[in-house]
Amino acid sequence: MPDVIIRPLDLDRDAQRIAEMWSASDLQWPATWTRGVPFTAEIIREQHREQQLAAVFVAEVDGLIAGYCSFMEG
Repeated sequence: MPDVIIRPLDLDRDAQRIAEMWSASDLQWPATWTRGVPFTAEIIREQHREQQLAAVFVAEVDGLIAGYCSFMEG
């Protein structure tokens, strides 16, 4: 079983891999996650600049982002 590393988001390092994960999982979501427009690293960076997030974590497996969790400020 591969090791899973859960760590804080490093937006510069992770933006492209998050975009790839979300684009690859598009058809798993009702009505799609991307609405037919694949995510890019720039879209991920822009979303994080605009959102008021208290903390963001990613799960990394074998160099790929396999999970994402964000906490919004209340």
